[in-house]
Amino acid sequence: MKILIVEDDTQLALTITRLIERWGHQVDTAANGEDAVRKVREKNFDLILLDVYLPDTDAIQLIPRLKKVHPKQKIIAMTGYGTVELEKEIRKLGVIHYICKPIKSNELEKLLNHIQNFFHLDTNRSK
Repeated sequence: MKILIVEDDTQLALTITRLIERWGHQVDTAANGEDAVRKVREKNFDLILLDVYLPDTDAIQLIPRLKKVHPKQKIIAMTGYGTVELEKEIRKLGVIHYICKPIKSNELEKLLNHIQNFFHLDTNRSK
């Protein structure tokens, strides 16, 4: 799969990138909302891992912008500061999953495999 990680914590983004690449997926990163929108306009991603709180915006503002570019874009929202109310608001925007940080690598791998199989996404993981 082609995955965009939108995360302002550079160390966390690097850690997630290394894991996902080790599992055979292609990864690109964005550190803020504007960069994410630009990259989504330039490339098609099978999945976006989106931090809920970014320096220039939040997921509630960003998800509609991303979906305006690609209406069927698959997005997983991730946050370290989740509440039930926030999760409800984010889910209303059409994310396919909502996870709280810290993310366990084995759970992330299972989730990505499930998404890949469920949506019949690029099963040829070679770069």
